Amino acid sequence: MKKILVILLLFICLRAECIEENKTYYLKDCINYALKYSPHIKSAKNNLEITKKDLLKTKAAYFPTIGAGVHYNFYLNSNKRDDDGYSKQLLPDVGVYLEQLIFDFGKTSSAVDMQKFNTIIAQYEYDNMINETVTAVKTAYFNVLEANAAVEIEENNLNINERLVDLTKRLYEENKKSKNDYIDAKINLSEAKIALEDAKNKLDNALFELQNTMYIEDRNDFKIKEINEFYYIDAYFTPDFLKEKNGKPVYKKPDNIKSGVEVTYEANLKKLPITLDEAYISANKNNPKLKALENTLNSMKKYKTASKRKYLPTLKTKVGYNRDNKYVSQIKDIKNNQLNVVVALDTSFNILANQADIKKADYLIDIAEDNIEAFKKDIYYNIKRYYTDILTAQKQIINAKEKIENSMESLEATRNSYIKNNSEVGYIELQNARKNYYSAKLEYIGKLKFYNESLANLEKSIKMYSADDFNLN
Repeated sequence: MKKILVILLLFICLRAECIEENKTYYLKDCINYALKYSPHIKSAKNNLEITKKDLLKTKAAYFPTIGAGVHYNFYLNSNKRDDDGYSKQLLPDVGVYLEQLIFDFGKTSSAVDMQKFNTIIAQYEYDNMINETVTAVKTAYFNVLEANAAVEIEENNLNINERLVDLTKRLYEENKKSKNDYIDAKINLSEAKIALEDAKNKLDNALFELQNTMYIEDRNDFKIKEINEFYYIDAYFTPDFLKEKNGKPVYKKPDNIKSGVEVTYEANLKKLPITLDEAYISANKNNPKLKALENTLNSMKKYKTASKRKYLPTLKTKVGYNRDNKYVSQIKDIKNNQLNVVVALDTSFNILANQADIKKADYLIDIAEDNIEAFKKDIYYNIKRYYTDILTAQKQIINAKEKIENSMESLEATRNSYIKNNSEVGYIELQNARKNYYSAKLEYIGKLKFYNESLANLEKSIKMYSADDFNLN
């Protein structure tokens, strides 16, 4: 029992070796962990190894086959011309042989070529699974960053609504504004509290999804690092009317970040290093899924060749040695030693089955060609879409940031107009200004996420991640 517990504890320690307590993980750390423990990666790797063994097995037809056997057949033969003459087998026959393929008119070579392409296909499928896993982790990572930023925005929005409740209450008590403004402010405050809890729940779910994508157990102390291309801290929220009487900001970001993200950098968007045409060329050269489809076509062509060659004969040679023992009544024991050398040219085929295989190969070739054509079209439109999305998002991020700054100024100006006596600016205009400021910040982080997702999808389409990139071999 103790040994079982020790083994279990050892397994748990080894399984958790990459996730340390109180450590903040970069994006590459998360990717490396997912690639190391993903069951899909392991399955694709095992499938690759299986195809290599199948290739070795197919090549084995070129090597000699060694056989041996022991046979015992009881028989009793009588000589009609001499009733006293009969024979019978006393001991079993013993034999060994060596059989070697000499020439089969390309049947084995076609099978070997087909299996070579199957191995190449498995390699590209393995690379494609790495591609898919990397992109899935990136997407989950970006979801956490967006959710974390949304929590900051909702906390800020809650503080703004608290200040507006205090403001409308004071103005109502001074008979400068109606009680309806104060009631509406409290309703908006309740909505802000609900929205904050919802944002926290979404952040928790985003963290769970990232951990699930990495294939790790749920950890409360799991934190990630913001990246240069997705940095956000809600620092636009301190117009004058949100300050306390002593001039200090009402809301200050806590030093201890409990949201699951550690902030360090300012957002720094990448410049695309290649043109759209270069992206197409790179995708056609490097996309592992496309390479797998192309090699599937090559494999099907070899399958057709192998099917056609089934009609051809096979030339083999066989060398064997046999020994048997017989008893003959008049001769007593007879021991036979035989050395056999056989050269045979044989063929056997089923015309209907062979024709069906050839026709099947034609259909498989057509399917492979159609899949390649369809996937190339998908690559063309996806790259064009991702490339355009990145360029558009870069502009939108700049505009969204300006929108935040402008809406913040509008909120402060609307507030200043609202508190004046006999002002035409009412509470509805003040809340609209607050909502514009609030929605502008949510729009900004949405554009950051959209930019990073588009960039990740473009990289997946044009760049082939391999095991060497992540030390998986």
